[in-house]
Amino acid sequence: MTTTQTTQMRESLPLGVRLIAGYYTAIAALFGALAVVSGGNLLSGNAAPFNELAAGGAVVYGVFGLLFLAIGIGLFRRQNWARIVALIFGLLSFVSIIGILIAIYLAKDSTARYFRPN
Repeated sequence: MTTTQTTQMRESLPLGVRLIAGYYTAIAALFGALAVVSGGNLLSGNAAPFNELAAGGAVVYGVFGLLFLAIGIGLFRRQNWARIVALIFGLLSFVSIIGILIAIYLAKDSTARYFRPN
């Protein structure tokens, strides 16, 4: 493969990878919003009987939100670790059709080549 072909391949990220990266970024935004709501309920006193639950929820949502954001950005930047982590999450969510489809798509060799260094 010539340098020009490699450069063209690196420039055109497949639509499927862009959609999956957008999916993880959107999920990260959702988890971030849930973390803010849980934390807000804790701070406002609305969750008084469930303070520990609200605090734990805010932390868990925040951690998963940051993780999904990192995966989404990593996929946009063609980081192979992000592809592997997204693949693992897809396999772990075996009850979710979307998770299975993501895992199958990211496991394909034709997709994996976009994440290999030059």
